[in-house]
Amino acid sequence: MSITPERWKEIEELYHASVDQAPEIRDALLEKTSPEVREIVKRLLSQEETGILDRPACNTDEPSHSDGRSEASTRLQAFWSYFPGPKPR
Repeated sequence: MSITPERWKEIEELYHASVDQAPEIRDALLEKTSPEVREIVKRLLSQEETGILDRPACNTDEPSHSDGRSEASTRLQAFWSYFPGPKPR
């Protein structure tokens, strides 16, 4: 699936419309969209439940991993793993 600006707008709108809803309302909203968009929004919503979206992506005081990667790099790789297609480098 190619994520066009229009698709991102659809994802963003559906996410914001469903994030604070009860599970049955959230499910009804998600059923109205394509399976690809539904899956992305479900993954984003699952991250909301864990609080990962509330943490900063980068903390310059954090030590790097032993292989030289920063914690921010690791978090960004985890974020992008939720989306199909080519990944940014």
